[in-house]
Amino acid sequence: MGLRAKRWNIRGNGISIRLLTDICIRLLPTLPMVLSVLDYGLGDWFDIGPKRPGKAQLTSVALTATAMYYHELEIIRKIALYLGKPRDAHQFEAMAAKVKEAFNARFYKGGDSVYEKGSQTGLAMALFMNLVTDDAVREQALNALVADIKKRGYAFTAGDVGFRYLIQALQRHGRSDVVYEMNHNDTIPGYAYQLKKGATALTESWQAYDNVSNNHFMLGHLMEWLYSGLGGIAFAEEPDSRMSASRSESAWRHIVIAPQMVGGVTWARTSLETQYGTVSCYWTKEPDGTGWSMDVTVPEGCDATVHLPDGRVERIKAGRHKFQ
Repeated sequence: MGLRAKRWNIRGNGISIRLLTDICIRLLPTLPMVLSVLDYGLGDWFDIGPKRPGKAQLTSVALTATAMYYHELEIIRKIALYLGKPRDAHQFEAMAAKVKEAFNARFYKGGDSVYEKGSQTGLAMALFMNLVTDDAVREQALNALVADIKKRGYAFTAGDVGFRYLIQALQRHGRSDVVYEMNHNDTIPGYAYQLKKGATALTESWQAYDNVSNNHFMLGHLMEWLYSGLGGIAFAEEPDSRMSASRSESAWRHIVIAPQMVGGVTWARTSLETQYGTVSCYWTKEPDGTGWSMDVTVPEGCDATVHLPDGRVERIKAGRHKFQ
């Protein structure tokens, strides 16, 4: 069983980013600090709960809205650093700190639930967005998340908002094995289940109900994992200390290759077109797990950090490199 990922073109528009950043710099500080917790929107749309899907059932609107508020403040803080606006970055950092404090004061419960009711979306968003307060809470939340998925027979409950963070929280914490188990089973609602029911496009509901949209631009978040998790291609995000200094560079100059070889997949061939050229990773493994190989290509002017299955980490320059 293998995966062949299509090439994907990556481009950026620096002018648009600067314009949008300036708008955020003007508007976000006008929000009164009492809005550290937001409670507005549809929440985790079409999550899988006890009722027919629609508005969020398992996670409060306030949790998802506040988590997204914090995440967006962190993004705009990093953009401000990258654009050489340290004063604005500091302002967004202060706002984000207040939101994080308010998030944990309201939603952290401890125990088996950890956050709010212990929903997969709530736990995943706290993990992915670094809303957890320390490593002990991080481990607690990750264990609770995996336990909830396993007790449901590897079924997920996250809807359109939470599913991306569910996948990414597991991937970033080295649990792509759980992602694989969740997404290849055609007996529980999900991608394989939709295919089994005859779907030819992404559906609005995981259950592929006939009376809702069956050609819907949502729930496609697994593609990110196919490229960066299973395929193993990602770019290295600069630390805060280097963001202003790296303004002359674009994403994908520094690449990370770290495929997670999981489940019954015995090979994956992934390539991605960046502004510098093609990045590719082709890996194979023996069905019994006794051997593996990796073939990596890095475009000119770039470098890569390669994380190998045996624990080695190799730093390579442009060109083609083979490992086994």
